[in-house]
Amino acid sequence: MTEKNLTIRRIFMKHRIFLEMAACMAIASLFAATCMAADYRVIIAEYRFFVEKSGKEGLALRVKGKVKNTGIKDVRDVVISTDCSGCSKRAANGKWTDASVTLGRKDFLINCLAKGDTKTFELTAATMISPYWASKKGSGTGLTKDFPNAPTGLVVKVASFKPADY
Repeated sequence: MTEKNLTIRRIFMKHRIFLEMAACMAIASLFAATCMAADYRVIIAEYRFFVEKSGKEGLALRVKGKVKNTGIKDVRDVVISTDCSGCSKRAANGKWTDASVTLGRKDFLINCLAKGDTKTFELTAATMISPYWASKKGSGTGLTKDFPNAPTGLVVKVASFKPADY
């Protein structure tokens, strides 16, 4: 063997324990992350959209649904949110505007959700300033055939949650 190979071999043997421990730690952390992901799982079980009057000349597209903890451990601080890619980012007459723009905070918070438990939520996804539609009789009962189309790209999601045992 050459002197260079012997030097590399000596360095490896000298630090072998450290390298083995590092490899074991990496494998253990990957295993722990995989197990934790399976322990905590929260899903949107069902939801529906409806329209209601908001003030004198406004409409609100609201979502009502149920969230379920399908994991094997309890969770806390579950945040339900909506994203609206088809909504305007600026309030405009006759156009759906993302609720985060017009209402500020739009998330729904569930303090604690036990394993297997289901809870209901309701929040505003988008708003519209429309004197014409707000004055129509029956608005607030749901989306009708002649009502302005719901915005595209509307998604209801579990934005975040934390393990209950921390």
